[in-house]
Amino acid sequence: MAIAFFVDRLRSVYPLGDADMGIVFGFGSNIVSHRRLSEIVRQGEPSAGAGVLLDGLAGRCKLTKDGKRQIVSLICPGDVLGLEGVLKDVSDHCILALTDCQVAVVSHTRLRDIFENHPAVSLALWKLFVLDTSVYREWLVNIGSRSALARTAHLICELYFRFAQVGRVQGGSFSWPMSQSLVGEVLALTTVHVNRTLQKLRDLELIRLNDRTMEILDWQGLADVAQFDCSYLLTSSTAANERRLNEALRGDCADMQPPAARVVSQA
Repeated sequence: MAIAFFVDRLRSVYPLGDADMGIVFGFGSNIVSHRRLSEIVRQGEPSAGAGVLLDGLAGRCKLTKDGKRQIVSLICPGDVLGLEGVLKDVSDHCILALTDCQVAVVSHTRLRDIFENHPAVSLALWKLFVLDTSVYREWLVNIGSRSALARTAHLICELYFRFAQVGRVQGGSFSWPMSQSLVGEVLALTTVHVNRTLQKLRDLELIRLNDRTMEILDWQGLADVAQFDCSYLLTSSTAANERRLNEALRGDCADMQPPAARVVSQA
């Protein structure tokens, strides 16, 4: 089932029993497709429910009154979207499909029932929501305190890590469907500046970007440029979680293990 990898992700952040997993598998009963650049959630309007991104890439965006748009975070496969709609009548941001997307939609009524009667599933979902807030904070630092080169490298490291967590990396490569203009929206850079920073990372032989596929050639070198510390992407303080992430990285590109100092010791 398409939802199975999300069940595995929830189990990795909080223990789930058989009944709990049955509830989460039920999320896959209503899958909705969204075309590229369509709005999954509209800013200022009620949402139909929360969801799980099963395939594709989406972005949370804020719209200004004069029509400008800023992408404030990315939503990757296995991420929950619109969970705050359970508590808010209208959305204060839009969610934009950056590629063709598939979303498993769960009604707010069903989620409220889960929160009231199924604490393990509820806690697992809220742990992922807390992870989103950690990503927001890191993005503020990225845009406010890092150079254009470091911002770009940091985005690549983050997406590699997030895709690796859900098995979407192969041989050190992962899908990079964003145009340079979209990357510019994410990093608050002009398209020309994005082009220059990506070329610089190529010249340093840290990455290769071909046919919308990003390949990391030198993980440690890229992480150094980015000042990348993966602790904000971890939802658990257990040694098992550290081993799982290291195995994902080693399995996908044997020569690109993250520097030990950059994976927070969980012992």
